[in-house]
Amino acid sequence: MPSPSFEFDPFPTTLYSAEDLLQGFDPDKPSSYGKMHDTLIYREFVATGGAACTDYLTTMGRALHDNAIGQALAQTVPGDRIVAIMGGHAGARGDAVYEDTARLASRLTTAGFTLASGGGPGIMEATHLGVAFAGDPGLEDALKEISAAGVPPAIPANAGRLVQADGAIDTAIAGALGEYLAPAVRIMRSLGRTGGIGIPTWLYGHEPTTPFASSIAKYFQNSIREDGLLALATNGIIYMPGGAGTLQEVFQDAAQNYYKTFPTGPGKTGEFSPMVFFGDFWTTKIRVRPVLKALFGKPAKAPDRNIGNEYEDWVRFLTDPDEVIAHLESFEARPAPGLELMKANISLPAGNLLDDMLPGTVLVPAASWNSGQPYVTAYPDGPCYPPNQQSNLARTSLTPVGGATNVPACDNSGSMSAIRCAVH
Repeated sequence: MPSPSFEFDPFPTTLYSAEDLLQGFDPDKPSSYGKMHDTLIYREFVATGGAACTDYLTTMGRALHDNAIGQALAQTVPGDRIVAIMGGHAGARGDAVYEDTARLASRLTTAGFTLASGGGPGIMEATHLGVAFAGDPGLEDALKEISAAGVPPAIPANAGRLVQADGAIDTAIAGALGEYLAPAVRIMRSLGRTGGIGIPTWLYGHEPTTPFASSIAKYFQNSIREDGLLALATNGIIYMPGGAGTLQEVFQDAAQNYYKTFPTGPGKTGEFSPMVFFGDFWTTKIRVRPVLKALFGKPAKAPDRNIGNEYEDWVRFLTDPDEVIAHLESFEARPAPGLELMKANISLPAGNLLDDMLPGTVLVPAASWNSGQPYVTAYPDGPCYPPNQQSNLARTSLTPVGGATNVPACDNSGSMSAIRCAVH
């Protein structure tokens, strides 16, 4: 069987940077958009059947790629205080909602949140523009520059026809997309920094990936990308105006909250994360409030609580950025599902089953070390990091992976069989 050759690496070890995907693009030559690395991967995606590809090796290569990207994402993100901003690709530069998004993203970053988005144009671009300029008064000049006369406010309406089914690239559309992308690339390179986590997909590969994102987890499978992006943002999601894609994210997020799909650690249940609908779009144009209230139901009377109480606590329709930030800050930041455990490499000698140790292992923030919370795990022959029991030290080794700085340590004060593990 011949070895396949792809435009993409099936085994990436890190997330993409903006410059990785921009290879081949010259902002002074907009037509070079058709030769950009990101575009060539999209051309191959379309030419091999797109999402309906039936070639075994191609679909296997994509699956391996997406799995590796997921692992790299888990090792890259900080693990808590992650907020996503969702909104349409059609959000035009210069529009109030675009500029509101950039300013809000900048303020959230300054407040200590990590921002994530779908990594494309429009509202997504505005998110990362704001993050890149967090704390920098130059944001206002950048907003003027990117919406100046002669700068395309949005991607061309026919962008979806960039690549034909046979892989041919429409050079006129490529040039128009290059005109749109060029000013953002110039601003990014002049600034010398980027910000936030972009999570786009080649399913919508005709949409330029924003060059303002620092870490880019680009997937072939949009379903994996959507679910992962929503699960990642455990500190909340802000919904700006959007179309069908954004509405899909609203109800996918609602389902995750309803079922509390993603537990935050071994033996824990999932969390209901904040949902913030910004502006009047969601109360006047696409009225989601009645549907969400019907879904989550009536809150229970004290002292009882149900999912309706959590809806009342964490779903907001707001127009004031100060209220948005205060609401998100009122939510206790928790690690995104599985991230801390994925950052810890648990090594057991032969003969010890992983489930003998993992269910009882709890990693907690160092700030909570003296909180009095019952972060306790039991081991059959003592604590995990006793200074005087080398046998146990050999049994369980928790070490950082992928450059992570979180180093587990354990407190065995009191009982030799009851310990707490904290992540510093």
